[in-house]
Amino acid sequence: MSLLVRVAVASLFAAAISCAPALPPALREDLARAPKGAATVVLFTDFQCPHCRRAHAMLDAMIEQRGARVDVVLHHVPLRMHPDAWPAARAAVCAEQIAPAEAARAYARALFATPDLSEESLTAAASMHGIDPAALRQCAEDPRTDARITRDVSLFVEAGGDGVPLMYVGTTRFDGAPARAFLEAALDDAITRARK
Repeated sequence: MSLLVRVAVASLFAAAISCAPALPPALREDLARAPKGAATVVLFTDFQCPHCRRAHAMLDAMIEQRGARVDVVLHHVPLRMHPDAWPAARAAVCAEQIAPAEAARAYARALFATPDLSEESLTAAASMHGIDPAALRQCAEDPRTDARITRDVSLFVEAGGDGVPLMYVGTTRFDGAPARAFLEAALDDAITRARK
């Protein structure tokens, strides 16, 4: 990237930060739980949403480059128009509860990547990532799992969300999928701030 382009991106990024709405208290809690020295990305998403899938693929590649310096928190906002989104959100929430963190993250990545979010596919993906399918089904049937997703949707509304994906990179907000340069600048800025 040329110096002129970098300066333009940095200027636009700074303007975006100054125009961002206040951070909801629950999101401040997500940021406070981040591992020491790691930047936090909070992503409101729907596994069946094409825009969310593209945003996650771009974000995932950037996180891969930055490793443990970035912590991702998923909040689920399954849209009514996507019939497989709620079961997929249930499965992801349950994976977070019953599996080691790395297996749960790998499972969520698989759900973003697969074109098939049927119950059979959710179960097969769980097995492939070392997650007990029976435990996953039992958790998915627990009313507390739906209550967690409902809380995520409420947090999305509290944040003034208008559509998914909605992403916070540190305290920088992106409505929709950001341009790659903006997302990279926000990630690097959040990592720098987290180290201070």
